[in-house]
Amino acid sequence: MNELGLSNQDINRIADAVANRGKRTEKEERDWRLRNTKLLLEKYRFLKAHCEGIPAEVEDLEETTTIFDVKALTLESLIEHKAKSLKLLRYFEGVIEAYRKISSAGQESSKRRFRAIDKLYLSEFPLTKNKLSKEEHVDIRTVERDAKRAIAELSVLLFGIKAALDDW
Repeated sequence: MNELGLSNQDINRIADAVANRGKRTEKEERDWRLRNTKLLLEKYRFLKAHCEGIPAEVEDLEETTTIFDVKALTLESLIEHKAKSLKLLRYFEGVIEAYRKISSAGQESSKRRFRAIDKLYLSEFPLTKNKLSKEEHVDIRTVERDAKRAIAELSVLLFGIKAALDDW
C-alpha cells in the first residue's frame, strides 16, 4: 500500500485503464474522420443544392461566430452559415478532383474505387450498390470494399497526415 492506500494491483489496473483510454481515443478519432468523410459523401448533393445561387460576396464574409441558439438566428447568421457551407463544398470538391486525378493515374482497381464513390454518392442520380455491381461486373462485396477503401483514401486527402498514419 502507498500513501493513497492503493495496492500495486490497484495502481496497475488504473495504469492499464489510462493506457487503454488513449487507444480508444485514437480509434474513436479515426472512426470520426471516416464517419465524417462518409457523411460528406452522403450529403454532398444536399450541400451542393444548399449552396446553389450563393453570391460570390457571401463567401468573403468573416467567420466570427457559430450560432446554435434559435433566438439568435438572424438573416446575418444564416448568410454566415451559407458562406461556411460554400467554403466547405469548394474544399470538398477540390479534394474529390484530386482523388479523381490520383485514381485515373492508377491501376484499374483505383479507377474502379473512384467510380464507386462517384456513382454511389456524387452523381445526380446515384446508383444502389447492387446496380453498381452489375454495371461494373463485380460482386456487391467488391463494391462495398471499393467504397470503404475510397472513403479511407479520401479521409487522407481531407484530414492529412493524421488520417494517413491511422492506417499504419
